[in-house]
Amino acid sequence: MAEEKGKTRKPPQSAPKLKYRVKDLEKAKKDKNLELAQRERRLAEEKEKVEILKKSLHIFMRAQE
Repeated sequence: MAEEKGKTRKPPQSAPKLKYRVKDLEKAKKDKNLELAQRERRLAEEKEKVEILKKSLHIFMRAQE
């Protein structure tokens, strides 16, 4: 190794930029996860509505017979 023991390398000049980039990516990931959770919730609500409508249709069709 070219480094001597006990000495640390200086971080590259772009380290602060990378730090902010990582924070931006983490925030974007969090936002995407929140959006995904909202969509999953809406999908579950729509599925519940469909099931209710199916049951109502079956009841209505039996009453027509």
